[in-house]
Amino acid sequence: MSKKNQPSASQLVLTSHDDVDLIRFEKNLLKIGFFSAQDGTSRTKRTISTITYDHDEGSRETASTEIECSVGLPSTPCRDKYMAMLKIASEQSGPFGQITNPIRFSGYRMRKELRLAKSGLFYEDINAWGQRMVKSTITSSRVIYLTKGRRYANKTLNIFQSFQRVGYEEGRERTELYEVVLSDWLLENQNANYALAQDFHTYKMLKRPIAKGIFGSLHFWFNGSKGQVVSRDYRELCVLLDIQVYNYLSKIKLSIGPALDELKSLSCISAWEIQPMSTKDGFKVMLWPGKVVLRSLRLEPPASPQLAAGPTPSANPESKSLDGAESPEALRALIDFGITRKVAQRLVEKHEGAKILDMIEYWEYRSQNDKNGRMLTKTGLLVNSLDENMPIPPEFVTKRMRESMAEDHRQAAAERQRIDDLNFAYDEWRREAVDTEIASRYPGSELGKKLAEVAKQRSRSDPNFIRAPRDQWPKLAEQIIKQEIREECEWPSFETWCQSHAQINLFDAK
Repeated sequence: MSKKNQPSASQLVLTSHDDVDLIRFEKNLLKIGFFSAQDGTSRTKRTISTITYDHDEGSRETASTEIECSVGLPSTPCRDKYMAMLKIASEQSGPFGQITNPIRFSGYRMRKELRLAKSGLFYEDINAWGQRMVKSTITSSRVIYLTKGRRYANKTLNIFQSFQRVGYEEGRERTELYEVVLSDWLLENQNANYALAQDFHTYKMLKRPIAKGIFGSLHFWFNGSKGQVVSRDYRELCVLLDIQVYNYLSKIKLSIGPALDELKSLSCISAWEIQPMSTKDGFKVMLWPGKVVLRSLRLEPPASPQLAAGPTPSANPESKSLDGAESPEALRALIDFGITRKVAQRLVEKHEGAKILDMIEYWEYRSQNDKNGRMLTKTGLLVNSLDENMPIPPEFVTKRMRESMAEDHRQAAAERQRIDDLNFAYDEWRREAVDTEIASRYPGSELGKKLAEVAKQRSRSDPNFIRAPRDQWPKLAEQIIKQEIREECEWPSFETWCQSHAQINLFDAK
């Protein structure tokens, strides 16, 4: 390969480790919301309209995109498998990260990537997913960007050119693999780095479809805002995610709030708010960047986040400099790498120790994977990279990043466990409060009389109650009384209860 045609360093895809699975997701698919935030769908067509895009040229326009599939639109399970395929494809790529057709994988490998239990139905799901991706089309005008001609497409495009299950003979054994052929435009965009790095490991920790749908869009939004706070029209966000639109703030928070909280717990965002829009009716969703997304995009956190309420986004670990104590380590690493002491001292005085150590790790990796000897001397490349202040490709995961992300994942897991424990305690507290109120209202034999009264009333008017065995009527009557008490009292919100843990008497005002 000539130097002219050799891919640039920014096009590299490097294999990640267990705790850091950075994959590249093509920008167009993020921009148009190709995968809906649904567990499943029976619709065959949807139109994403009145969405304003920020194109690379800096222009803004409102466009409409139509996604169509005769066997059902791609949804969250399709996104799961697509991201797993991207992970597999990145590991099969050449030394310069170029993905090539076809992409082959076994059902076991995809199931392992998605951490799913063994099931014969899963293999049929893969086949159905592949056929759906082949039949899915995107029709739009000046929305899908094609890197090959540096232009926007004005035609209908497919995602997969073909998908099939192929059998291979190995001696007396037969192995079945799935084979994907990406469409030319998608393959060219991926290899031209018209994609954004995402942490697949964090994505797999998400449980809610809406959270998974927003996860990918976060990278597109924060990449466009250069890591600053973003604001999205709530209605347009619902259209992008293909979820129901609500008109009242309480319902909006109830529908997308849990997903945003889940993204916050994993540090994908640092805070969120829903505010009324000032220029028109409706609401907007305000999102503050989290360190997981910022780190994947190699962006700095906002210098002064304008957050009215909520925590201040934490600093991006990727941007933290090492203490002066690490300068000797950087100096030793440069000398061990083959740099003369004089030049090494100059570099240490000029650059942060963290950047030097990361750049050494990167060029060491490039040197070890230069199988054909096309690379120049690694020492010269290292010095030039530092002097020219060249960035490390976003897909390369340094040791420092791996350790930081692993710690983030451990902290996120501990935080989720803490929230689960608090939820359990909150439910227990409410149950005990209801039991206490029942004992207060109906002491001694009064409870039995009340249960008999409720059972008698329900047996006259409730067909479902009548169908239950008579010996179950007292238990059903007790559940009815408890439900009525739960509905008549004003419970403190979970957040308020967590702040105080106060044993509030809900019935003093009765």
